[in-house]
Amino acid sequence: MKPRSSRFALLGLLALRPMSGYEIRKTIERSISNFWNESFGQIYPTLADLVAEGLVREVPSKSRSRLFEPTEKGKKELERWLAEPIELSVSRNVFLLKLFLARFAGPEATRRHFDEFRAGHRERLREYAATRVWLKSALRSSAHLAYWLAALDYGVAESKALLEWAGTAERDLALTSTKNEGARRK
Repeated sequence: MKPRSSRFALLGLLALRPMSGYEIRKTIERSISNFWNESFGQIYPTLADLVAEGLVREVPSKSRSRLFEPTEKGKKELERWLAEPIELSVSRNVFLLKLFLARFAGPEATRRHFDEFRAGHRERLREYAATRVWLKSALRSSAHLAYWLAALDYGVAESKALLEWAGTAERDLALTSTKNEGARRK
C-alpha cells in the first residue's frame, strides 16, 4: 500500500521548525491551504503514526504544548519522497460536477454557479496578492521564499486561467442554449 501524502506534508512542515499539532494546522491555514489541507482529525493520528515509526520525535518544550520534529530517519524519508516522480491527481470538484449535470438544473442555476465560481476566483486572486506582499516583507530573507512564491504563482495562474475559461464556457453554453431553443420552436 502506498503511504498517504499527509505524512509527508507533516514531515515537511515539521522540517521547517518544531511544531505542535495545533501549530501545524495554523501553519497549513496560513500557507498551503489553497492546495493542501489537513484537519486536526488527520494531524494527530498521523503524528502518532510518525512517532511510532521513528520518523518524528517529541522535543522538550517550555509550553504545555507537545512539540514535534523529524528525526534523521524522518528527514531521509522526506527527501526520498520529494525525489519521487509526481503523480497528477484527480480532485473532486463540485462546480464541475454541477456543470456536467447542469442541463437538469436550468440556465438560471448555471448562471448563478458561474457567478459564484468567478467571484471565488477573484477573491482568491485578492488573497494571493495579499499573501505575496506578506511573504516578500515578513519572509524576505527565507531560503524557502522563491519556492513559496513559485507555488503562489501557480495559484495565481490557475485562477486567471479559470476565470478566462469560465467566460468562454458560459458564452458557449449561452449559444448552445439559444440554438437548442430555436431548434425546439421549429
